[in-house]
Amino acid sequence: MVGIIASVGGRHTSTPDHAWFAVWEGHGFDLASTRVAWLDPPGEDLTRRARDEYRAQLRDEDERRRASIVAALGDVPRVDLPNRAYYLLEGSV
Repeated sequence: MVGIIASVGGRHTSTPDHAWFAVWEGHGFDLASTRVAWLDPPGEDLTRRARDEYRAQLRDEDERRRASIVAALGDVPRVDLPNRAYYLLEGSV
């Protein structure tokens, strides 16, 4: 999808190597989390305790990733419009 948008946008600008992008801050970059599902009940290879430890590890990794994303987004300029705010990014189409 992004490739299609880029190909169309690139044909409609005289500066395809320098463009501005506004990404809605509510997109959810800082809310993504890892989901895991098991079809079989815990067996000898993966006990309930091992699953709980694995889930805790994934939650910790998600929290670290979220914190780094929030910190990085704090440095990105924003554009505030009525009822919405956007991260302002610059790059090539």
